[in-house]
Amino acid sequence: MLQEVKNAVDGISSMPVDAERPIVFKRRSTTPAIRLGLYGEADMLRLKTLAQRIEDDFLASGLMSQINIGGYPALEIAVEIKEEVLLRYGLTHTDISNAISRNNRDVSGGQLRSDDQYLIIRSRSRTVDPDEIADYVVTADPNGRLIRIRDLGKVFLQFSETQVVPGSMETGRYIYPLIN
Repeated sequence: MLQEVKNAVDGISSMPVDAERPIVFKRRSTTPAIRLGLYGEADMLRLKTLAQRIEDDFLASGLMSQINIGGYPALEIAVEIKEEVLLRYGLTHTDISNAISRNNRDVSGGQLRSDDQYLIIRSRSRTVDPDEIADYVVTADPNGRLIRIRDLGKVFLQFSETQVVPGSMETGRYIYPLIN
C-alpha cells in the first residue's frame, strides 16, 4: 500500500514551481510507556525548563523514541514598546510588525534537478530567539544611525495568556518506548 501511494504521488507532473516534493511515509503506531507529571510552587517557565531537561535525558538514553509534551500553554514572543517611544521616532505598531516580518521568515528559492540529484534551495532565517529579533532594524534616524527593535523596547518569551490557578502549575510528558 505504501509503495502504491508513493507511485501515485511520484506520478504527479504538475506541481507548483515553488512546491517542495511531498514525502510519503508510513506512520508507526505508538503506545505510551509512562506518563510523567511535574508539579510544584515554581513558575511555569521553571517547570517547563526542568521538564525539558528530563525530556532531553530520556531521549539521550536511546530507549525512548518519542516524547509528547503537554500541560502548559504555548510560548510566544512578546515585543513591548511604549507608545511615546513610537511617537518619538514617528513609528507605528505596523512598522515594528513589518520589520519582524521582513527579517523573520523562510523563503523558498526553488529547485535544482539533475539525473542523480534533487536540491531544494531555501533561505532559513526564521528565529524565536528574542535577542535576534531585538536586533532587527526598523528604520534609520536622520543621521543614518540604524534604529533596532531593542532601541525602542524589549523582546521576550512568555506563555500565551491562560487562566491558571496559583500554586497549581503542572507539566506532563507522555514517553514512548523505542520500537524497532
